[in-house]
Amino acid sequence: MLKRNAILAAKLTVIASLFATSISSWQNYSANGYVGWHSFANGLVDGFFIVGFLSTYKLIISDVLLRRFFSRLSFVRTLILNSIAYSFLILFGRALGRFIMEYEHFVLLPTGTDIARQHFYQALGAALIFSLLLNFLLQNSRLLGPRVMANFITGRYHHPIYEKRIVLFMDLKSSTTLTEKLGDQRYLDFMSETFSDLTEAIIATDAEIYKYVGDEIILSWPVPRGLREGNCLKLPLLIQKFFEEHSEHYKKRYGHSPEFRTGIHMGELVIGEVGVLKREIALIGDVMNTAARIAAYTRECGQNLLISGELKDALEKQREYQFSPLGPVVLRGKADGIELFSIARSS
Repeated sequence: MLKRNAILAAKLTVIASLFATSISSWQNYSANGYVGWHSFANGLVDGFFIVGFLSTYKLIISDVLLRRFFSRLSFVRTLILNSIAYSFLILFGRALGRFIMEYEHFVLLPTGTDIARQHFYQALGAALIFSLLLNFLLQNSRLLGPRVMANFITGRYHHPIYEKRIVLFMDLKSSTTLTEKLGDQRYLDFMSETFSDLTEAIIATDAEIYKYVGDEIILSWPVPRGLREGNCLKLPLLIQKFFEEHSEHYKKRYGHSPEFRTGIHMGELVIGEVGVLKREIALIGDVMNTAARIAAYTRECGQNLLISGELKDALEKQREYQFSPLGPVVLRGKADGIELFSIARSS
């Protein structure tokens, strides 16, 4: 988890540093009529403080401490609140940098000359524009998924390509019974909070959210990333552990703690963009169907987590897990049997 957050912080650091350096140098140019080492040094110092403030706000405050609060807000409200916070932090970091570098009094709001006010409003306007653009990108990244947005921008799957992937289907247990008990709206609250609480495990295991289908979530990994440190097995086990630890919260609020049925398979897919009015990166192939059938078969065999023999063979180096064979199983809609295995952690 710390490694993933460090990567996110590094990306934010680069963006904020470039912005802070350029805007501070420009502001000093406006004030002094030239750009020199002093202006550049001011920009670096401003950038240091701005990076610290924005990283702290993004990675600790908005993504952790206030995650539930922001998850309940609409796109526009989240955009506005975060943009205001970013703008304030940028101005605060810039004022602190000027205070340290130029030994001025610490001044956040303009006082004195018209030139000082002009420079402040220039900085405020630049901070607002930057904050709106950055938060618009971050919000769209939340809607699509971080890697999905990057794949759209780079055009990685604009033309269909073959790719070997690990695919995981995870289905909420007792959904029909719980819907009847809670009602549609209350069940949607339950499902929304449940899927929100999957976030930490998904980030920690480097998974990509492919799609939500009702009360089911589909995730995937490129094979090397899914096999690394057993990420594809670690994910459902982390989720199981989380909901065991937070079962009292869910039982108190909804009368039920979330449990999942999970099926995982590995194989070659065709991946490409589809749609016109709504674009989507689609995963097409028998691997998807087989993974869904494996997840469905957990109902019949009484297991919560099953993987295919092909994936099990690729995970042989993962000594911390015990694989128990269920034998060749003919899944619904399939002509031939497939080896399935249940999973348990080694004692």
